[in-house]
Amino acid sequence: MASLSHHLERVRAKPHHEQRKIAFLAAFGVTSLVTLGWLGALASSPVLALNPRADQNEELNMQNALTDTRSSFGELAGAAAAAIGATTSPARITVVDTKTTSTLDAPKQNYNDTHETVLTF
Repeated sequence: MASLSHHLERVRAKPHHEQRKIAFLAAFGVTSLVTLGWLGALASSPVLALNPRADQNEELNMQNALTDTRSSFGELAGAAAAAIGATTSPARITVVDTKTTSTLDAPKQNYNDTHETVLTF
């Protein structure tokens, strides 16, 4: 069995259009393997596991949701009534003076200072 470097040398010896085709097929193959693994893991997880009684559970969940909504509607109406009646205080705006700063007003830095360390890439 030939080594990986031998295979790479054979690919480098081919014309550019064939190199691109081989690179595309290799990338497609690796992406396909990752996608299949991901879908397999997702299908075996409980998130997407098949539930044979999904219709019965869905109907029961809908009934529970409607019952919960009916029971909490009175509380919601009471909260709305309290909020409407709580507007007896006068409207006002409070202005708080604080020191404000802006980076636009800052003095410009001299980037030619020799005491700073500059890392160039």
